[in-house]
This record gives sequence, C-alpha cells and structure tokens, in this order.
Amino acid sequence: MIWYVGEIARRHRGAHWRYAPDLTGTSRNPYVGRPFVEQDDSGNDAIPLLELEAAVLSDETGVFLNRFEVFD
Repeated sequence: MIWYVGEIARRHRGAHWRYAPDLTGTSRNPYVGRPFVEQDDSGNDAIPLLELEAAVLSDETGVFLNRFEVFD
C-alpha cells in the first residue's frame, strides 16, 4: 500500500522516490530510514507510511487527500 501511494504521487505529480538510510540506527529524522517521495522543482515531499497512518488515525474525512494537496 505504501508503494502504491508513493507511485500515485510520482506518476501524477512529477515526484521521485528518495531514501536516506539510517546508518547508525539513531536518527530522529522522520525521512531517514523510510522511503519518501519528493518533487525536485518545488520541494514538496511526503512520507507515504506516515500519510497513511495519519489518515487512518484521523476521525475526519478527506485527510489523505488534503495531505497530498501540497503537490503541484
């Protein structure tokens, strides 16, 4: 499911997959150790795992769509 969400952003919004390994296992940066998608020209990015998690845990409708609206 995470791959599918990222691929939608990649294919329809011109994003690219990125990954920064956590070589020490101690990074607190949410982008380290998780695949994410990023738009090079505008700097918009998203971590599909966290976007899905936020949508599932939310009691509101449309959260998932709203979180990806930043992509041009």
